[in-house]
Parts: sequence; structure tokens; C-alpha cells
Amino acid sequence: MNEAVRRTFLTPREVPGCLVGALRGDPVSLRRILGGRRSGRIGAALLAVGLLAAFPLLYLPVGLGIYLGLAALLPGWRSATPHLRFDERLRLTAWTTGPVLLAFALLRWFSPGGLVPGLIGLVLGQALVLRGLRSGLR
Repeated sequence: MNEAVRRTFLTPREVPGCLVGALRGDPVSLRRILGGRRSGRIGAALLAVGLLAAFPLLYLPVGLGIYLGLAALLPGWRSATPHLRFDERLRLTAWTTGPVLLAFALLRWFSPGGLVPGLIGLVLGQALVLRGLRSGLR
């Protein structure tokens, strides 16, 4: 008997564990993020808050464009994730890039108006997901 996989909702109490697991590159957390309902919305909220904190308002579209460009064109994505669709890649990177951007937003206090902290956060968020995917998410 072939049972369909049932997606369950990601509960609010699971969010901190999934967030820490995603930042560590834990394959179990990455699978839970991919399979849980509402995980895309939570990831989008994390990313939006991170982008708002890390980039000056004038450069916010630039930061979003760079995020989407990295998620689509980064060379490591093709080899690490041949089985993932583009929306699944965006979901995973939103969970890691948002919190990293929040951490790098603290650097904006030292260089107000600069793009460098946000750009470093975007690249580091992508690298964290690639590390987790290479560690065993199949």
C-alpha cells in the first residue's frame, strides 16, 4: 500500500530548533524546513527582517536582488542540489540568510550606510545552506 506523504504544519515551538539546526547545517532540520507547512512564510519573514536590518533602505532592492541572484546562480547549487526546485532552495536560504543578516546588522552601527555587512551576510547565508546540503540532505 502506497501512502502519500503528509505534510504537517511547522509549529511555533519548532521554529527555534529548526533555526539553530539550519544555521548548523543539520540535514534533519533542513528536511523539516522543506517538508513543513508554513515554513516558507516563516523563512520569508526571517529574510525580510534580516534585509531591513542589514541594508539601508535605499539599498534594500539591491540586497534582495543579490540574494535572489546568489540563490539562482551560485555554482555550488547545481552540484549540491540537483533534486531541489528553485522555490525549495529559496526556502532553505531564507532560513539561514535572514538570521545571518541580523547578526551582520550589528556591524552597520560601525559603518552606517555601508553595503559591506549586508553583502557578507548574504554570501555567508548561502554558504551555510550549501554546507548543510553537502552533509547529507538527499
